[in-house]
Amino acid sequence: MPNNRNLTSRILFWIGIVILAFGFVSGFVAGSLTAGEDSDFKFTAALSVWASYMIPGCLIIGFSEVIRLLQDVRDDLLRFRRKGRLAPHLAGNPLEETGDEISSPRVGTVEEAGAKAEQTGRLFPRLSRENLFPDVERAAKFYKLIKRINALEFYFEVEDKLTVEAKLGDVKRLYFEVKHLVFKAGLEHHPIWLDVVEAIRYVEEEYARMEEKYA
Repeated sequence: MPNNRNLTSRILFWIGIVILAFGFVSGFVAGSLTAGEDSDFKFTAALSVWASYMIPGCLIIGFSEVIRLLQDVRDDLLRFRRKGRLAPHLAGNPLEETGDEISSPRVGTVEEAGAKAEQTGRLFPRLSRENLFPDVERAAKFYKLIKRINALEFYFEVEDKLTVEAKLGDVKRLYFEVKHLVFKAGLEHHPIWLDVVEAIRYVEEEYARMEEKYA
């Protein structure tokens, strides 16, 4: 199975596989049970069972593929933006180059995207999943903080101010809870924690920049 599937896609994919496998076995059982001692295997009964399981199984697998493709689109968008370029489908409008009368302004250019990257400065400091705490409870809270900080990357990339504002309060609350645990354990100078502090500083600075830009 492709490595770029997210958790939801993986779960749906395997649910679909289980449904298909169960339906396949159930069809053989139904065909055998409906057949008499002197009669052959009943394909009609088996086919009806197979069809009843195949349709939902294939639909669920199809949904998992849609989610995987959406994840691919998101990952491609982030990769292009990190490189200071727009995604290929946003690079320009082909109507402008053909000389047709119907034309619309270009969405953006590579130079404009590069200038934007220079203005914003640093790239998002994406955090690793290394943990500070040996016990499960504190480790789970720390991982939750890392996950929520990393989740802000996409919204900063597309400059979705409203979503960043909605999520930032929860991130800060969780940050101060984890900070208390870190200082209590004497880990405030640990490199992993310093990366978290740097990421929070970046998030606050970028949010302030967005507020100033859209004020």
